[in-house]
Amino acid sequence: MRNRLTWPLLWIARKTAAGLLFAAILVLLTLAQLVVQLVPFRRYAWWLRQPTSGPVAPLGLVRSLRRKIHLASRTLPWHPPCLPQALVARLLLSACGYSSVLSLGVREDGAVLAAHAWLKSGDLFVCGKAEAAAYGEVARF
Repeated sequence: MRNRLTWPLLWIARKTAAGLLFAAILVLLTLAQLVVQLVPFRRYAWWLRQPTSGPVAPLGLVRSLRRKIHLASRTLPWHPPCLPQALVARLLLSACGYSSVLSLGVREDGAVLAAHAWLKSGDLFVCGKAEAAAYGEVARF
């Protein structure tokens, strides 16, 4: 009898928590986009230089976070690029006590340099995996 009553409540609690996390990701992506556009990199690079300590994030968390950040970035009208996504993912993993490494890379695209950012926790890509192989890593935080 108890299981019949508790599973709907657990389902509602999970859906509510997932919705709140998604809303938080939307807000954080918006703030990260503003920081990237308005603040010089050297002003927030100090935060990236702070080492993250802790274990590698579990695969389930990485997949969930990757999916939510990707969906949130597609939901916002300005589609935040890779750096705000990587900053948000790093912030969330750090808040949960997991380590991560943010990498910045460049490649020559004709006469201009193209840049990309990706985030890994251990060997798992949290964001930026699809394009990372095409870029040469120039910085790691």
